[in-house]
Amino acid sequence: MTDQPEQPARVEPTFRGWMGSMWLYTTLRFGLFGVLWGILYLLGVSGYIAAMIGLVLSVPLSFVLLARPRARFAAQLEARVDSRRFQREDLDTQLDPDAHDREAELREAQAEEARRVDMRKKSRRAATPD
Repeated sequence: MTDQPEQPARVEPTFRGWMGSMWLYTTLRFGLFGVLWGILYLLGVSGYIAAMIGLVLSVPLSFVLLARPRARFAAQLEARVDSRRFQREDLDTQLDPDAHDREAELREAQAEEARRVDMRKKSRRAATPD
């Protein structure tokens, strides 16, 4: 039996997962723009103006219509960043196991210094007449 609490298992994001969600979202954004451009062109709006109107309309429509793929992509990206952060912390701990203790001591010393400065300020205020 160990004294350390069990850490929850981390799910490592796969390259296929986060890259696939990125390409899906990107393709859907371009597709939405293309569909709007095509509809405007078929309605008789000239090419360049139809493209500009399609671009302007695709932004708010993609915000509403593509919320789920965008959220999936953001979650995959966040999982990847968290995974990298955990890997770096694990490596830092393996390379310098005492670093965490030194950081805690440094934070404690900084907090103590801040308390001393605060006490000096309070004592100066109390000593000066109003």
